[in-house]
Amino acid sequence: ADGSYDGVDAISVELGAAGEIHYTTDGSVPTVKSPVWSGALTLSETTIVRAICVEDDALPSTVATLSYFLNENHTLPVLSLVVDDYDAFHNMYVNKRKHVDVASNLALYDGEHSFNRACDLSMKGYTSLDLPKRSMGVSFKGRYGGDLDCDVFGNGITDYSSLAIRAGQDYTFSIFRNELFQELCLEASDSCLTQESKYCILYINGAYYGIYCLKEDFSEQYYASHAGVSADSVTVLKTPVSLDSAFHEEVLSYIYENDLSKDEHYQYMCEHVDIDSLIDWFLLESYCANTDIQGNVKIFRSPENGGKWTFAFYDLDWGFYYTRSDFTIIMKEIGNAGNQMPPLIKHLLQNPDFREKVLYRFAELNRTVLSNEHVLSLIDEYQALLEPEAARDRERWSLKLYMWYDRVDELRSFIIDNNWEMHNIDQICSYLYVGEFERKEIFGR
Repeated sequence: ADGSYDGVDAISVELGAAGEIHYTTDGSVPTVKSPVWSGALTLSETTIVRAICVEDDALPSTVATLSYFLNENHTLPVLSLVVDDYDAFHNMYVNKRKHVDVASNLALYDGEHSFNRACDLSMKGYTSLDLPKRSMGVSFKGRYGGDLDCDVFGNGITDYSSLAIRAGQDYTFSIFRNELFQELCLEASDSCLTQESKYCILYINGAYYGIYCLKEDFSEQYYASHAGVSADSVTVLKTPVSLDSAFHEEVLSYIYENDLSKDEHYQYMCEHVDIDSLIDWFLLESYCANTDIQGNVKIFRSPENGGKWTFAFYDLDWGFYYTRSDFTIIMKEIGNAGNQMPPLIKHLLQNPDFREKVLYRFAELNRTVLSNEHVLSLIDEYQALLEPEAARDRERWSLKLYMWYDRVDELRSFIIDNNWEMHNIDQICSYLYVGEFERKEIFGR
């Protein structure tokens, strides 16, 4: 079977078919002119085997793509991406050509969570595309058999129309900054959307590309799977939304035309916005001191589950850099010109019920998921997960291993040196004018 084999001198691969088998071992698509399979194939190194069956009076079969990783000794799952046209892939990757699809095959080797599927490959990201190690995405379109059916992340969700293969801007630093914050969101909130992740070792046509993160992709199917609605019913918007969008008409325009301190106007907002989702998004963004919010907000809704706008938390590569970016970015609208979220939060905070929910929710998170102790322990877990693979990844991308350790230590120092838990309590109390008695009642300190 295809997959990883360690501690072996060689393996034998056998294929059977009704007709004549033609194959390649360089990742290219086999044709009737490719070598004919005869007996077993002995492999002594990492190899991609691709094969077709040819019968009389019939079209050649679809391509079978089988990846064999010999003595690579990886501690993370292996992700094998095989592109049909390597020149087209290289042109797309090197020249950062978005909105171009390259026919490919993606296989994940991770026990019961494994899959092997044909797909289309394209580039993902914006600023991160200027870095040598770039993010990509795959889509499982109808011509490849439709959505992927696999419990990829072990969360019970098995229907995926697309997946992301992410490097991100932080790969030159800690590697896991974004995933650290998204994991906190997964632990903290049932209402704020975020992406499940799985760190893997990526190979492209058998060549080692290092540590990448396989992730859920924000799509209509993503929300449908998580919310239990049909994909056709889902609306997805990315901020800044246009003036004629439903979210702008129903929510953003409303906050300027109505006094949200009044219960009837606040209730209108509660009917159109998932308030718990918005609060958790606001508090998590502020906790992470994310400086890059403006274009990194997605909102989802479906009439099949009430039609409320629900918020997604992602792209946190610029978190934990500047202490002044905590609540300031949203509360004081510092930076991120044109960010549509600060006015929404500020107008809602005029309502005493919303303000109270924000404060008590933040107190709850600070005692649990966002406590210094818990976040530091999570940093330790990510370091332990990636450490066995870090040296080879750093060498592949001409980076220094000691700098990775330094960047991970900087994450710890950000929490410890700033007593981040207490710092955030001080900040939110300052911005929301929380007096000493109220602070003691809510935060206990």
